Amino acid sequence: MRKLITVTLMSFLLLVACSDKEPASETVQSSEEAVQVVNLNLGYDNKEESLADDTVPEDTAVSEESVLNEDDPEDGSSEEGYSEELSASDMAAEESVSEAAAYENGSSETDETDDTVETVTPAPENKAAHSGIVVCIDPGHQGKGNSAKEPVGPGSDQMKAKVSSGTEGRFSGVTEHALNLQIGLALRDELERRGYTVIMTRTTEDVDLSNSERAMIANNNNADAFIRIHANGSDNASVSGAEGICQTKKNPWNANEYAASRKLCDALVNNYSAATGIKNKGVIEEDNMSGINWSQVPVCIFEMGYMTNKSDDLFMNDSSGQKKMVEGLANGVDEYFGR
Repeated sequence: MRKLITVTLMSFLLLVACSDKEPASETVQSSEEAVQVVNLNLGYDNKEESLADDTVPEDTAVSEESVLNEDDPEDGSSEEGYSEELSASDMAAEESVSEAAAYENGSSETDETDDTVETVTPAPENKAAHSGIVVCIDPGHQGKGNSAKEPVGPGSDQMKAKVSSGTEGRFSGVTEHALNLQIGLALRDELERRGYTVIMTRTTEDVDLSNSERAMIANNNNADAFIRIHANGSDNASVSGAEGICQTKKNPWNANEYAASRKLCDALVNNYSAATGIKNKGVIEEDNMSGINWSQVPVCIFEMGYMTNKSDDLFMNDSSGQKKMVEGLANGVDEYFGR
């Protein structure tokens, strides 16, 4: 009896054990099937990529930032790409602000790819060194000449016409007085850009100024240099070149200014010819020019070229040639003042 009870008890326990194990197996199976269902819904083919793992693939993760941002681009670009685009724009904006600040402070460099930026020619480094230096420019002749007489020098018995209208371009048809004024005004602008103080004897054709009166303008303004702009003429069309004219060492009115005047003429003609390629004819010294003789400051009559020579005439009336002429004259002024 006892044996039967024991056997019956063991059978019961075995039955209980089997019944407990079987639901557990079904539970595990149900969990795996549930995972597989989720995987199928998400498009996974195997368990190694499933939600059974602790990691979630990046392309299925939804960030807080993307949920909050309702301004995603409509072209289908990713959130990451959109962020990079915004970052690049922010960097470009910061660089633009930095470049603008640098430009205002004078340290900007022009972007090589930007053809719309206009550069401004900087003032010469020696501009301050020219401060206080006065240059008087006399564009020779005038629209209408004055044949009345005046002394060739202070107190002289020798008389000369006060002023003529000058020569004319044989090939350009431009009058000398017009050319002289054009170059004189351009030279004024360039010298002022370099820091000089410039006095003009005339800025228009409609004046009546004798040669002695022009010299007096330079004297009265205590000019450090008096430059008289002229152009030459000759019956021989083959004659060409630029030259300077000053007084001699024995000039009865201003011999004391000879050395400075000669130095001024040399500096002007040498730099002018170097810049333009016009023949350098050197310096002529003579005491028959009333505009020189009345001057009490260093003076030079500068003959830019021959308006009766085709090459000189056309060059002097060409815009690119005139830029070189002005540059050469301004460089001569710089050399004269040792700058």
